[in-house]
Amino acid sequence: NEYVTKVILPDGIIEIGEAAFYGMPNLKEVEINPDCTLVGTWAFGWNPSLEKVTLRKDAEGKSKMVTVGELSFYNCPKLSEFDFANLHYIGPRAFFGASSLREVDLTNVGFTGTQAFARCSSLSSIIMSENTQIGEAAFVSCTALTNLVIPTDYVGYSAFNGCTSLEYVTFTNDVDMLDAGSFYGCTSLKNVFFRGTLRSIGDAAFADCTALTEFTLPDGIEEIGATAFANCSALATVKISAGAKLFTLDQGSFGGCPKITAFQVEDGNSYLMSQDGILFDKSGKKLLLVPYGKKLSGTYTVPSY
Repeated sequence: NEYVTKVILPDGIIEIGEAAFYGMPNLKEVEINPDCTLVGTWAFGWNPSLEKVTLRKDAEGKSKMVTVGELSFYNCPKLSEFDFANLHYIGPRAFFGASSLREVDLTNVGFTGTQAFARCSSLSSIIMSENTQIGEAAFVSCTALTNLVIPTDYVGYSAFNGCTSLEYVTFTNDVDMLDAGSFYGCTSLKNVFFRGTLRSIGDAAFADCTALTEFTLPDGIEEIGATAFANCSALATVKISAGAKLFTLDQGSFGGCPKITAFQVEDGNSYLMSQDGILFDKSGKKLLLVPYGKKLSGTYTVPSY
């Protein structure tokens, strides 16, 4: 195996079995036949020289490849070319450590598994569709990412944790949940835009995003988890939209944010109000949160309504 530099799979192969080409130190290129539908677990794992994988097309210009299994291209640091066009499923850690991979088109992918693209340190472009499920830690430590457009309604646990060059994130549709730690430690993150609604922000979802200066909680927001924005040391402005509800809010949600001295609630909100920068429910009878940076001296008397 140590002398093989190229593998060409002939017509008729429909699956590549578990660890079929595992640990081949000089393998540089792979051509997979059009009828092949699955790359099995560890199939090309630990191939340090692998640079290019070509999915050959049939007479109609199509490949039948739909599944890339768990760990299938694990730790292939030179892999820079792969055609994701027809894939439906990418298994856990499938491309973990593919540090030369620059772009990923997940338009047809329904599921990306745990750490599917973790530590792909050259990855700078991700294209998704509204059907793409972003799995747990799927893109953790993808340090070349600077801009994301996310059309899906769920971002998994720690999905973009440690993407330290990420500056802009835009959600183009309604979002149900940003799970815990989803953007934790994205230290260059400056702006997060929501074109639709958002229901829930999980624990530590934006914790340690130290470049974030402003955040607008969009219409529909009901829950903000513990430490959701903890230690966002530059965060000074928190705006709460007219359609925000905030049924669940933890006292540590904005802990360690010394520049937040007031919460701003948009006119017309039926659930919330801000009095002297302090967040209350609409009746004014329930104090929800005092800004971390607000200086209170002596005795604070809750206003009566």
